[in-house]
Amino acid sequence: MKCKPLFLSFIASCLLIGCKSGDDNGGGASTNVDNEIISIRIENVPSSLAKGQKVQLVAFGQLASGKDIQLSNKDITWAADNTEVVNFFYPAEVVAVGEGNTEIKASYSSYSERFNITVTPPIVEGIEIYPSNLSLVSGFSNNFSAYFVNSDKTTTPITNFETLTSSDPQVATVNNNIINGVGAGNSYSGEINVDVREVALTSIRLPSSKVMLGTRTNKAIEVTGYFDDGSAYNISNHVTLISTVPDVVSVNQNKITGL
Repeated sequence: MKCKPLFLSFIASCLLIGCKSGDDNGGGASTNVDNEIISIRIENVPSSLAKGQKVQLVAFGQLASGKDIQLSNKDITWAADNTEVVNFFYPAEVVAVGEGNTEIKASYSSYSERFNITVTPPIVEGIEIYPSNLSLVSGFSNNFSAYFVNSDKTTTPITNFETLTSSDPQVATVNNNIINGVGAGNSYSGEINVDVREVALTSIRLPSSKVMLGTRTNKAIEVTGYFDDGSAYNISNHVTLISTVPDVVSVNQNKITGL
């Protein structure tokens, strides 16, 4: 008679243990479901890019729990409908290679997101000036060239120099694309470092004592000036050439033409 309570107690203990074990398994399954990705989204998506520009996209996954996690770009499959408009040279890095419109698709497992990008003509992103360093003699001038640098790495010559100014007009002035040395010192215009020195001209020299010209052909004459500090500069724009036989050869600034 005394054994029955012990037997019943043992059975009850087993039932309690079994119920507890079942609760643990159920909680684990729920946690796994909450951590499952149910959708993806892509951020940092531009509506348009200029040709040559690029942008880094960012991918996120939404969990069943409602939380978001950032996905590795290598886990996403990126594809563009028209690779002549945009392309991917690195994961998630969109590069605009041609003008037009295209759709981009980002895929992760069985989930995907699509979006459109328009590529417009290249835009100006900077200015380059040549030469970057210029040495002048006070009272003389020299030419320079300036270019717009576009987003696709092409360059466009600048023909309107109205906005170019000298940071120190007492040293150098800018007139169209000509820099004039005014006084000794350093001046900066755009990316040009202009060094102006006070020296005296001692002699000039033509490239040759004889020039062969055909009828209706011309040739630019480069005149070199030599200064007392040993330097030499092209001073063609500051020299007046005169033809002694104007019926045979005409002169226009530093250019001679056979008649």
